[in-house]
Amino acid sequence: MKILSNMINIFGNPNEYNCPSYLPQIVQFEKRQPKNLSKEILKINGDEIDSLQKMLQYDPNTKISVKDALKHRYITSIKKRNLSKKVMQIIQNKFK
Repeated sequence: MKILSNMINIFGNPNEYNCPSYLPQIVQFEKRQPKNLSKEILKINGDEIDSLQKMLQYDPNTKISVKDALKHRYITSIKKRNLSKKVMQIIQNKFK
């Protein structure tokens, strides 16, 4: 419940639009509006925000897959910043 509560604090309440399997009678939380991640996390760039928003979705059908997340421009930019090839291989092999 703590993870869901944290997500609601950032992304607002789940509803029938952002979570089609949402059942309002199961869990009730205080009404929250989504926050702007770029304003909440000041030291984060657009690609980082984009990757976070794609990974942290209520609806599993709209959430980015691990395979696609590893291809995201933010992750590929990390590779270009000379991150150890061995570390990247370990990460990629873990999620194949």
